[in-house]
Amino acid sequence: MKKAILIISIICQVLVAQDLSEKPIYSISLKAIGNFLDNSGYHYEELTASNRSGEIAERLHLSIRGENSIYDVNVQVFREFDLIYMYIGQYMDLQLEEESTLSMLAFLMSRNWELTIGEFEWDIRDGEVRFSIALPADDGISERTFITYFNSMIKIADELYPELNQTLESLK
Repeated sequence: MKKAILIISIICQVLVAQDLSEKPIYSISLKAIGNFLDNSGYHYEELTASNRSGEIAERLHLSIRGENSIYDVNVQVFREFDLIYMYIGQYMDLQLEEESTLSMLAFLMSRNWELTIGEFEWDIRDGEVRFSIALPADDGISERTFITYFNSMIKIADELYPELNQTLESLK
């Protein structure tokens, strides 16, 4: 599995390097990202909600079936930071009061160290574990670059899912 993740990482890096010389590059917006997803055959819904600080947050939401699970995929654009944030929400649930949580978090952090693309995040307030990628896009982004990272995020999360669930079960 480590070889597969390394190969995906190398492919992404090569494609991005090739992509830098290709046009068009689009300035980032949720509409542009939606067009990229449409062109790749994905179906999504646009959601608007208040975030924890009361600000209005917009995102694209997709439900994607992998080989090992169904994933709750979201994409947000933070124009003030020139950043595209995509994540798989509710990837795992690790409640603070559970005995296995600290051991599992240590395991997830060790996996983060091994990953070239993506990372696990944990919200202590509700136990949600996300798998995410943040793409800087200060000079814009091409459709090819976005879709390469988007597909890689889903593939990596899907490949890791059985191992992570098995590890969690062994810790309980």
